[in-house]
Amino acid sequence: MQLSLRKSDLKAAFICSATKDIRYYLTGIYLEYSPHANGVANDGILTFAATDGHILFAGTAPAVFEDDPQTAPFWMIIPSDAVKAAIKTKNDMVILRSLPDGRYSLGDTIFAPIDAKFPDFRRVIPASVSGETGHYDPALLVRGNDALCEYFGSKKKVYRLNNNGKDAGIMCGDSRDAVVVVMPIRTEGMEYAGHDIPAMPTVISDTQKAA
Repeated sequence: MQLSLRKSDLKAAFICSATKDIRYYLTGIYLEYSPHANGVANDGILTFAATDGHILFAGTAPAVFEDDPQTAPFWMIIPSDAVKAAIKTKNDMVILRSLPDGRYSLGDTIFAPIDAKFPDFRRVIPASVSGETGHYDPALLVRGNDALCEYFGSKKKVYRLNNNGKDAGIMCGDSRDAVVVVMPIRTEGMEYAGHDIPAMPTVISDTQKAA
């Protein structure tokens, strides 16, 4: 198998993946292939997903095989180290190849897929949002925006957060090909109740008078 992957898809997912997490299956990028339901023996749909438990990226892309197309679905978790090396290359596309020993290569990096089951990420993607104001970590919103900019190729665009009250919010583009899910933060004890910043002194010091 030789499958062409867009580097931008890998990078978008990598931005939202976990690092040094005890849940080792989150320190990788989930890749899923679904052949066309009509049995057409070419192309299909790739799904990319990554999460650290606080933010989730999920996106799709057409499958482009450099050899015989796959007729059966498959999935794997590509280790983050392999993805990190691949996205540093200058090419826009990266080739994923299956090797005779059961391992794979992504670009010039050989890896074994992470032996674990990736979480059911589709379950946490809300079908709709309430629009009720929620509270979200700004750092997560920046990561989500960076991921969508990579996926859609719009480096300077700001993607709006769709608020969802106390539930997960959604960031997305004009199309339905990719979404970022952002978990809300707890706000107990964070209500604004005024401030204790003193007013500017009205007494002029001797130093100020001399000036």
